[in-house]
Amino acid sequence: MHQVRQSLFGFLTRMICLQANPSIKPEMERFYALVVNICHLMQKSVSLSTRGVQAERLAEQFLQRHGLKLLQRNYSCRYGEIDLILQDGDTVVFAEVRLRSRGDFGGAAASINAAKQARLIHTAQHYLATLSRTPPCRFDAVLFDTLDSARPEWIKNAFTA
Repeated sequence: MHQVRQSLFGFLTRMICLQANPSIKPEMERFYALVVNICHLMQKSVSLSTRGVQAERLAEQFLQRHGLKLLQRNYSCRYGEIDLILQDGDTVVFAEVRLRSRGDFGGAAASINAAKQARLIHTAQHYLATLSRTPPCRFDAVLFDTLDSARPEWIKNAFTA
């Protein structure tokens, strides 16, 4: 985000300088188009993160309706972030929430690849180290094709450590 701000500042400064020389109109138009594109990408990024937060809330409500108790949201450390940490009886559940409206690259489940699994496992180990005893645990995935709380796919034991 800092780089985007610096770029925008640089572009705007350049545009102000170019206004002094009207013969450079095509260059000014290119700068304007670039600024518009950057603003559009920033807006798209914000709307995607908002959709992600909505999906996490829907997953949390869904899992709670199925008897799980929320322990923590968005646990993060230097290894990564776990969307939801819940308790299912004696078992600690690390839940990854995915929202994919398109299946071009395998859908929501395929996006939890080996590298993502490794980050989740390391982050879970970091969390477990804060507890006085290590309980049984599992990794679940809650997958959404749309923001429809009635239709998530819940995969218990989506992968193992």
